Order: sequence, then structure tokens, then C-alpha cells
Amino acid sequence: MPGAGFVLPVIMWATTKDQVIEVDRHGKMIFNWMISLFIYSIISTILIILGVGLLGLLVLALINVIFILIGAVRANDGIFWRYPLSIRFFK
Repeated sequence: MPGAGFVLPVIMWATTKDQVIEVDRHGKMIFNWMISLFIYSIISTILIILGVGLLGLLVLALINVIFILIGAVRANDGIFWRYPLSIRFFK
């Protein structure tokens, strides 16, 4: 489902953030990563004109999958993990 990777985490975070503090922390970090990824994608799309944007988009897609997997495993183990390239919009 297109957009489910964005909508579902936001819904889960919004509905349970007041009940469990860890969900709030992880949700903010995921939301920060999604916004950062969107910004990086826009920049890469613009850079397609220079010929390097397509490579940037491919690298972003790969990094996104890797970060989501690492974040999910760490969250399952009860460890808070900051996404390395994430801009902190929500603290």
C-alpha cells in the first residue's frame, strides 16, 4: 500500500504516545527520520539534473530499509536507537 509506511507509524504514535513513554520516544525518532528522508529525497530529485540525484535516491532507499530494520530490532530489544542521518525536528 503506497503511503502505509508513513501513515501507520504516525497513527500508532498518535494513539499510544500518552500511554507508553517509550512509544513516544520511538515515534518521534521515526517521524524525524521520515521528514529527513523526505527532505533528502527532494534534494536528490533536484540533483537528477546534475546526474547524481538518481544515485542519491538509490542510496536513500537502501539506507531507509537498513535503518528501519535496525530500528525495529533495537526497539524490540528495548533499546532506543537514533537514526544517524535524522534531523531532530521533535525532541
